Amino acid sequence: DCHNTHPESPKKDWKLGDVRGVLEIAVPIEELVSQFARGSINLGILICTGTILGILSVVAVLRKFCQKPLQDLEKLAHAIAAGDLQKRLDIDPRSEFGRLARVLNDAVEKTHELTVYTKGILETASEGIIVVDGEGIIQSCNLASEKLFIYQRSEIVGKKIDMLIPSYKQKEQSAELMGQRKNGNTFYLHLSINKISLPGKEAYTVFIRDISDLKRYENSL
Repeated sequence: DCHNTHPESPKKDWKLGDVRGVLEIAVPIEELVSQFARGSINLGILICTGTILGILSVVAVLRKFCQKPLQDLEKLAHAIAAGDLQKRLDIDPRSEFGRLARVLNDAVEKTHELTVYTKGILETASEGIIVVDGEGIIQSCNLASEKLFIYQRSEIVGKKIDMLIPSYKQKEQSAELMGQRKNGNTFYLHLSINKISLPGKEAYTVFIRDISDLKRYENSL
C-alpha cells in the first residue's frame, strides 16, 4: 500500500509481486581474470620447479647408491675378460644389486672351479695338448708340450704351430708326422686334431704323442 499512497508513485494500483525498478550492480572482471592468470602461472611454475627438484633428488640418490655398484660390475666384467676369476663383488646383500652380486659371484666361482679342474687335467696329462686358432697360431699349451718340444710356454704361445710340426695341416685328422724340438732334433709323433665349437671363432685342439720308441722298434723288426 505504501507505493499506492506515495505522492510520487507513477501509479496507484500496485500489487504484491510487481517490479518497482531494477538495481544494476557492475563489477569489473578484468582484474579478477588477471589475478587468476597470475595465480595459474605461479602455480605452474611451482609445480614445474617441484617436479624438477624431485627428479634431481632421485638422480642424486641413484647416483649415490648405484654408481659404485655399477663401477664394481664393470670392474668385474673387465677382470673376467682378462682371465682373472679371483675378483668378487662386495655389495650390500639387502639391495637389488646385492642379490645380483650373489648370483654373479656364484657364477664366477663355479667358472673358476671348472677352470681349475680343467687346467689340472691338462697340466697332468701325459700327452702334449696344444690349442690353436683358425690361423694355426698357438693360443695355449700344457706342460707335456713344453717337455716334448723343449720350449718354454712363453716361447711358443702366439707362434705358428708349424714351427713345432713343419708338415702340420689345419684339419680334423689323425696322422703320424715329424716334430721338431728347440735344439733342432726331429722325432716321430702321432697327432689328433679336433675342432672346438666356439661362437664366431675357429679353434682346434691338437693332441700330440711321441712315438719315437715305437718307430725304432718297428724299424728293428
